[in-house]
Amino acid sequence: TSSIPSSPQDLKSKIKKNLGKIIFGILILVIAIELLIGGKTLLSPQSQLRNQNLATIREMTEASIVVEPSRENFNVGQTVPISIKVVTGGKSTDSTDLILKYDPAFLEATGSSFIRPGSIYKEYPSQVLDSKEGLVAVSGITPPNQKGFVGVGNFVTLNFVAKKVGKTSLTVDFEKGS
Repeated sequence: TSSIPSSPQDLKSKIKKNLGKIIFGILILVIAIELLIGGKTLLSPQSQLRNQNLATIREMTEASIVVEPSRENFNVGQTVPISIKVVTGGKSTDSTDLILKYDPAFLEATGSSFIRPGSIYKEYPSQVLDSKEGLVAVSGITPPNQKGFVGVGNFVTLNFVAKKVGKTSLTVDFEKGS
C-alpha cells in the first residue's frame, strides 16, 4: 500500500528510495517519444520525396576533376604533392584523360616518383611530362569487359618540387564537350 508522506523528510526519503525507478521511467518515456517522432519522420511522404530528390541530384551532377594540394605553403626545395581526384557524378566512366598546365619557373617536375597513378582504373597507359612547357598528361583506362569507375577517387598524385618563392597555379586543360 502507498502512504502519503507526512513530512518533507518522509518525501525525500521516499524519492531517494525510488530514484532508480523514477530515472528508469523517465528514460523509457523519452525513448518512446523519440521512436514515435523518428518513425513518423522516416515514414512521411516528404522524407521519401527528399530522399528521391537527393538520389536524382547525385545522378545529375556533372563529372569533374578536382586538383587538391596537400597544403598551401611550401619552402623552396620541398616536395609539393598534388592529388588529382575524379568525381564521376554518379555515372560510370571507363577512362579519364588529364592535361595539366603548370609554371615550370615555380615548380619542378622530375624524377621517377613524380607521377604516381591512383587506383580507380586498372591501367594508366599514358604518362607524359613536358617539363619545359609545363605540361603533364595522364590517361587511365578500364580494360574491355570490366566494370568502370563510379564515385570520387584519386586519379593520380603529382609530386612537384618548389623552385622559388611566390604564388603559382595549376590549370586543367579542359574544353566542355571535347
